[in-house]
Amino acid sequence: MVFYGLSTEGLRLAKSLIGKHEVTVIDENLRMAIPLNKKIANLPPRSLIEYDLTPISSFSDSLANAEVIFFAPKIKKIGAEGKAEILIRLRELSRFLPKDVLLFYLLPLPPRGCSNTIILLEDQSGLKEGEDFYFLYYPLTRQGGIQKFVGVTSHKPLKRVREVIGKIEPLSFNDAEMKHFKTLLQEAIPDILELSFPRPGGKLVYLSDVIKGLLDIYLLNTSIQTSNPLFHLSSAAIKSIEFYLKGLESHLRRIVKRKGLKAIRTHILILWSLDPYELRGDASRTREVLINKLREAFGVVEVLNDLKLMRPSYVLLERSHIILACTKEDENYIKKYKGAEGQVRISVTSPLSIIE
Repeated sequence: MVFYGLSTEGLRLAKSLIGKHEVTVIDENLRMAIPLNKKIANLPPRSLIEYDLTPISSFSDSLANAEVIFFAPKIKKIGAEGKAEILIRLRELSRFLPKDVLLFYLLPLPPRGCSNTIILLEDQSGLKEGEDFYFLYYPLTRQGGIQKFVGVTSHKPLKRVREVIGKIEPLSFNDAEMKHFKTLLQEAIPDILELSFPRPGGKLVYLSDVIKGLLDIYLLNTSIQTSNPLFHLSSAAIKSIEFYLKGLESHLRRIVKRKGLKAIRTHILILWSLDPYELRGDASRTREVLINKLREAFGVVEVLNDLKLMRPSYVLLERSHIILACTKEDENYIKKYKGAEGQVRISVTSPLSIIE
């Protein structure tokens, strides 16, 4: 059993299968195959690569001899660049795709995406889906968990599928694609509404939590006709995030003006502890948008990623006029620091909250 792609979500699923199956994880960037065992299974992705005692296997042999493959490479970009990145991964996988393999696709796909992906796999591998291999659409949930359904072309491989992932509801590809989007939107829309229309005494939501599943919403939005109601729903979700970031910039401008500072001389520090091995990459892309937006408006904008590994120096903290804590973890960390005189510390939530 092989996981193509070293991601936090994929690794979590891989760990749950250790003991029942022999599990190998492939770092798609380094083209390195790592057989998992109980000793190293709890290591985070970065440590898994750097650990001296991590066993290494042949990349090509691991794929060519696999009976089950989970396709879960990390997505760093969206749009044309993102599609090109996935195509490269699929073409590479196709070169080593063995016969009779179960291929679980863990990434989100747009409507009709399953059929288009199968055409590509068949063209590149020379194999026939449903006869020589089995494509199974198994997108992870918004929170990175497993689904209760799987998209299939026939019930022929279901016995093997259930031996791998347990009890599961088989659906057609079209039904699986739409059920995934329906479930994700039902969970995401209430959070987005809270972000857009905060209520006095209402739920406090963090931007870092709201943006989960944003990739899926973007895929839906760019793949359906503008007359489809789902187009307008997904557009509103995307615009809500953009509007929040714009509102955050405007709020910071007002703070700077009120304090008698010049924007060009204002120093802003962004604390956003994100996971570089996140499957969808929603956090890293949103953080990049925020950084670029603020750098257009203010003199110096710096960012710190993992506070567990890189504790910011007091010099960096004290010279910042404004500190933005973008996750609950970052907020808890900055609360331990007293703060320089006149410094403003803000939690990137809705409504925005000042850290005392």
